[in-house]
Amino acid sequence: MKDGSKIPSFFFAQKTDFVHIYIMLIINKNTNNYLRVTVTEKVTISSPYYLFVFTSDITKQEVVFLQSNSSIHQDRYDEFLITETSGTTNYSSGVVTFLPVGSWTYQIYEQASSTNLDPTLTGGLLESGMAKVIGTNETYSRYTGQDITYKVHERNSLPVSTWLLLSGFWNDLGTWVDSATWID
Repeated sequence: MKDGSKIPSFFFAQKTDFVHIYIMLIINKNTNNYLRVTVTEKVTISSPYYLFVFTSDITKQEVVFLQSNSSIHQDRYDEFLITETSGTTNYSSGVVTFLPVGSWTYQIYEQASSTNLDPTLTGGLLESGMAKVIGTNETYSRYTGQDITYKVHERNSLPVSTWLLLSGFWNDLGTWVDSATWID
């Protein structure tokens, strides 16, 4: 700057003219989430509908839905209400389920259609970035024991010539320690 004022150095990358700031959207499970982004400045369609595409970094599963811009200051930022639920979803109004928790990527598209859920049929990509879904996944049943099956051998079920006299015990590792002697 010509006037000599100082700007914090974290705004600049060495020998470049651009500053890259990465912002991650946070989505909490089972609650309403207000996502704030800046997409209005890139819109080319009058009164667009917004198509969101979230892709799990773990499973590559996509969650695609529509939502309207609820910001009262669209010249400064855009706000979208996303309701994360484990119940009934409504993809035309931003009521969705994100599984699993963790890292996701997102894209926001503009479109003239109020029903289209196909990103290839939109007016264009407005923004993409990263999101993190926080909370717990579904509850899982935990196996706390094991089924035990006992096998009973009757003494008279084998001829006497095949009897085996066992003398020993089970050690702590579950191994039989014995000395075996055949009886003929």
